Amino acid sequence: MGQGCSCSGTSEQPDHVETIANDAAIFLRPLDFRVSFGAPELDGNHVRGELDGNYVLCGPDLEINDVFHIRSCDGVAEAFGMQWGSLRYVWDGKELKRHDGFFKFQLQDNGELHSGTLKLIEVSAYWKARQAKDADMRTKPEGRLSLSGVANKLQSNPYVRTVHGSPLYEALASGSLRLVRACFIKDCWEQQHPWPMRQEIPESALWAPGEACAMWQTYGPVFFLALSYAWLHPVLNDPDMWHLERLAYIVDQMHAARMARFLWFWNLGSVDRSATGPPEDLGIFIDYCSLPQQDHSRGITRSLEEHRQFVAGLGVADIVYGHANTTVIRIASVPVSEPRKYELRGWPSFEMCVSSAKPGYSHKVFHFDDTFSPKESIAYGLHFLCSATHGQSPPYTPDQFREELKRRRGVLEQQSLKIGLFSEKEDEAMVTAKYNEVWSQLCQSESLAYRNLGWDAEQALKLASALPQLTKLKSFLMIGIAVGPEALGSLVSSLPAQLEELTIRNSAGEQCVDVVSTALSRLTCLGMLDLSEHAWGDAGVELIVSHMPQTIHFLELGAVGMSDLGAATIANSSRSFRKLIVNQNYLTKSGVGLLLHIVHEKFFLTQNRLSEDEKHQCRSEWASMGKNA
Repeated sequence: MGQGCSCSGTSEQPDHVETIANDAAIFLRPLDFRVSFGAPELDGNHVRGELDGNYVLCGPDLEINDVFHIRSCDGVAEAFGMQWGSLRYVWDGKELKRHDGFFKFQLQDNGELHSGTLKLIEVSAYWKARQAKDADMRTKPEGRLSLSGVANKLQSNPYVRTVHGSPLYEALASGSLRLVRACFIKDCWEQQHPWPMRQEIPESALWAPGEACAMWQTYGPVFFLALSYAWLHPVLNDPDMWHLERLAYIVDQMHAARMARFLWFWNLGSVDRSATGPPEDLGIFIDYCSLPQQDHSRGITRSLEEHRQFVAGLGVADIVYGHANTTVIRIASVPVSEPRKYELRGWPSFEMCVSSAKPGYSHKVFHFDDTFSPKESIAYGLHFLCSATHGQSPPYTPDQFREELKRRRGVLEQQSLKIGLFSEKEDEAMVTAKYNEVWSQLCQSESLAYRNLGWDAEQALKLASALPQLTKLKSFLMIGIAVGPEALGSLVSSLPAQLEELTIRNSAGEQCVDVVSTALSRLTCLGMLDLSEHAWGDAGVELIVSHMPQTIHFLELGAVGMSDLGAATIANSSRSFRKLIVNQNYLTKSGVGLLLHIVHEKFFLTQNRLSEDEKHQCRSEWASMGKNA
């Protein structure tokens, strides 16, 4: 499947750094501020007192590094991010810094926070500045990046395309599947009126087919939301407004975070680059409201045309939940009195498995379980949304999916519930056939990414069992998932030999370096390797360098406990690199001097053991070699 979020460390973590020696491309950044993307909106243009808002971390040319929320209280500031999770900092009203003294930002008179060439700018202020800078580019066809342009290059993949002729687009354009305006959901909750079935919804509460298509093509996953939930009544759906209350709250938080989400996906290319700002309203797929329904007790039956629409809409259900440019809201909770839980239902099980396999899952799926209650939630905006991004499971093969349905059916039987996994028996055959289609497209994926999911070894081994079938995989990324040496070794050993990019960050203990390094030798097409944030030391670096293939031209070993001895190992390995990142290690000028000679284009060594004079000497030596960007 295509992906709106590339898995490679190069595209999601752009290089926004201080350039030295004119055009020389050695970088000695004052910091490497890896917080995150996302969060709720800040009213006002300036930071005053406590911090509470969304900010863009950008370089001098307004290139986006991260977007995230910062909230402070009594001297402690927390950053809630769409990429790197939650981090804690110290805030004294004038300076934002990490507890260890690194990553210092100074408050400026204009409300921005600066550190060297990097800035933290409130999202609305950033967008105004960016629009002014890019105004001429948006008027040039060659300066635009549109979803249609990207999708046209991927015409064979229905889970990526948003153009005319793609299945989901046609379902929207024909009116078979209608999107509900988010403002209508909020109105229903405020008026304490359960959401009505499709035939009873005012036309003004639905997006017109052509308008829905245009909004989706422009705003992608920022606009198109799909609700996954459990029906709580066979006809009336949600009569007691259990789901309505939750969805109305979530929609409010989506609205509060609209600019941050817009910038995140705009930067990744999932939003048309010509868009002038976030959408004022959103479109939501709710099966009860989006597809024609029946209520025989009230004499409501589908007409022939409505039946055609229902069948057509149901036929793209897999794409609704699995498309790269939709966002899934998964409300996996039911009232305590409801014996049949979300995970013990056929269609929700299908929707959960499909959305977990979604291209670029991060911040396109939000999972809300029994712990979520709108009345008790103290989080808001993207702080709230960031806390709901950890529901991804490993992809299921078709055989595993059928076994999972069988297991869930067995749980129902053990509970002596006289109800099937599916309310309509024929639905199971449809769902398994649809999942086969999902899997056939997933097997075409060129990239996979998994972040901060809290998996255990069993889940990692499940992923490892599926990887051999993804024969076109070129990029694999795993961050913040510690699964132990056996499972990690199985994962790396299961990656296809033609893999080109591999990132495993903060996911392995010291004992894992043996299994990871040994598995590297078979990846003979690997060009980019990032094994940062592991306490492997010089001995671990030696193992990695001795096993990694000669094809690697971009190596990142940040925060691995490497000293000059490790640098010597790299320098003496008869290798050269276009790009080398060794931030947050224990290198002195001696070790850096060895590495200068084997890097040709870009060299990052922030937060090592160099004085300012030694940094200047390194810059001069780099420039004297004529190694310009």
